[in-house]
Amino acid sequence: MSVSGNSPNCVKALDWAKRNGLKTIALVGAKRGRMAELSELVAVINDTHYGRVEDCQMHILHMLCYAFMENPQLAK
Repeated sequence: MSVSGNSPNCVKALDWAKRNGLKTIALVGAKRGRMAELSELVAVINDTHYGRVEDCQMHILHMLCYAFMENPQLAK
């Protein structure tokens, strides 16, 4: 998760994950950045305003948390 898609720690983690055969998803803003290039799936919030993108990302992550809490079998 990164608005710019270029957060160094996230890019490094995705690069490592890709080299080690893990499935990857990037949640990024409109500029997409390096994370979009490295990830198998990319969810783009099509805006460059940091506050709006971060708000959308927060909502998406909250919905994912609820999905796993309400359906623990999804985490397997």
